[in-house]
Amino acid sequence: MGQEPLDPEEDFEKKHSSGWGGRLIAILLVLVAVLGAWAFVTAYVLIEPQEPVTPIPEFVDRYPEEPAEAINLARKAWERFVEAPSFSSRVAEVRDPERVRSLMEDFHLVRRHPFPMMDRISEGKPVNLGERRMVFFEVQNFDGRNYPVALEWSEDRFLVDWESLSAYGTMDWAEFAEQRPVQTQIMRVYLAGLQESLKPPIDADGTWDSFRMEHRDSTETLVASARDSLAIEIAELVKGLRVPLTLEIRWNQEVGQFEIVRLVARNWSS
Repeated sequence: MGQEPLDPEEDFEKKHSSGWGGRLIAILLVLVAVLGAWAFVTAYVLIEPQEPVTPIPEFVDRYPEEPAEAINLARKAWERFVEAPSFSSRVAEVRDPERVRSLMEDFHLVRRHPFPMMDRISEGKPVNLGERRMVFFEVQNFDGRNYPVALEWSEDRFLVDWESLSAYGTMDWAEFAEQRPVQTQIMRVYLAGLQESLKPPIDADGTWDSFRMEHRDSTETLVASARDSLAIEIAELVKGLRVPLTLEIRWNQEVGQFEIVRLVARNWSS
């Protein structure tokens, strides 16, 4: 008993229905692949860390009249410095950047001192030093160490006084104290009077006068001596005080003492 022949219309539908099904599956697979690729690219763009954006400084026409406003602007300037994504963007946030850049390169890039971090910051205190208008903060690092920060007003915004911040010297203090360089170095130190019983023999004839010298980052005390008019000037500055000064100092082999060659600045910024 033979099979009945198929109707021509029915035969055409059966032949092509399976083909359309295959095409539909292929189209769906392509769509899945495209959607998967799109999802991957989207996820990559979202997950991939983007270049940090440097916050834009807030420029104002004049020094803020309200202390709270000055403190707020100074704090934001300090945060821009700490959070800056590159060396150049940090330099842009410091006082006198053209001159200080080479000092920062020496200190941070050559001598490998890390940039300061910030865990906590004090309330802030506006201070006028002559014509210099500044805001002082005390900042606590993540290791618990506290250090002073000064931001100085410059025409339309606050800038970090980096030299005071780092107590920058042309040598690290430990190296300076150990090596006793005969070449003159610039150091930012605390200077105070020295007890008569501790003064070296060179002070006996009145030509020299000696002082107690300390560095912010060390507990070691050294004796530094000056002579003639420079000794008189420094003695007046430190009378009854412990004063931050920027000095040119060298080891004088002839007298066996650190010699103060020149008073660079009556603070830690030159």
